[in-house]
Amino acid sequence: MAETDTREQARAIIAAILADLDEDRIKQRIDEPVDAVVGRFSGHGGRTVTSEVFHIVVAGLLQRIYIEVLNKPMRKTDALGEALDLLDRHYQSPVYGRGYVAARLDACDPAHGGLQDVILSLAEIVKADGRQKYVQGAFCRHLAGIDWDVRCQIVRLLLEQDVPFVPERLSGHPPGLLTDEIAALICSHLEMDSILHGIASRQ
Repeated sequence: MAETDTREQARAIIAAILADLDEDRIKQRIDEPVDAVVGRFSGHGGRTVTSEVFHIVVAGLLQRIYIEVLNKPMRKTDALGEALDLLDRHYQSPVYGRGYVAARLDACDPAHGGLQDVILSLAEIVKADGRQKYVQGAFCRHLAGIDWDVRCQIVRLLLEQDVPFVPERLSGHPPGLLTDEIAALICSHLEMDSILHGIASRQ
């Protein structure tokens, strides 16, 4: 393949990845649909927050998100296991610490938001998890199986685009040594872009 063709293919792949990772697109795909499910979710209807009620509510929320947002049917028992696992790994209480037990304590404590705040926190955890999977999926779709020369061109283009911000120790390396870091380079590019955009919008 001629170098100009390789360069064009590399440009097209970078453009496709950046389009998939556009913040507005991710919000439309992940955040907004999850927020819509949470907005329609009736919760516990004022019942006392026993362990059983807590489990019914968090499993019900996650089951709806999976069905309505991810288009994946999920049984209540599977939804409960997934919800408890997400809470245990990611839930952070301002008062009771981390994990499932902290979520249960918060749910029973109206002074700290009660069950409604736990529902909102679980939704945020699901969105963060969904975003991570979406980003990984975008890289897999566009980078799996591409030619070595194209990978090297992608690295070259990314380093050229961010020359003022690329550490010297990276820019001095041959692109072939950085082909496994394409995802990290693109994420750094997006982060830098976001920072520069924020600075420009404040002026």
